Amino acid sequence: MKANWFASPVMDVFARAQYRSEVTGELGNNDVADAYTTLDVGMRYSLLADVDVKLGLNNITDQEISSPDTYSEVLKGQTYYAGLSYRF
Repeated sequence: MKANWFASPVMDVFARAQYRSEVTGELGNNDVADAYTTLDVGMRYSLLADVDVKLGLNNITDQEISSPDTYSEVLKGQTYYAGLSYRF
C-alpha cells in the first residue's frame, strides 16, 4: 500500500507499507519463511523545471528479512537513497 501527498507543486512525499506472507517451500524444500512487513518513506523536490532531487529511506524499522535458508533473495536492512534527475 502506498500513499502520496503532493505537499506543493514542487514537492511530493510518499509512505509505503509492503507485506509478504509466510511462504513454505520457496527453495524446493519444506522450509518456512516467516511473514514480514517493511515501511518506506521518500520525497521528490523540483529544484528547477527540469531538475528533481529524490531522497528516501527503505525499511525504516530495519526489519530483519534475510535468511539464506528460506528466502530465494537476500534483502538488505535499512537503506537510504538519494538521486538527482534531469529531464531534457
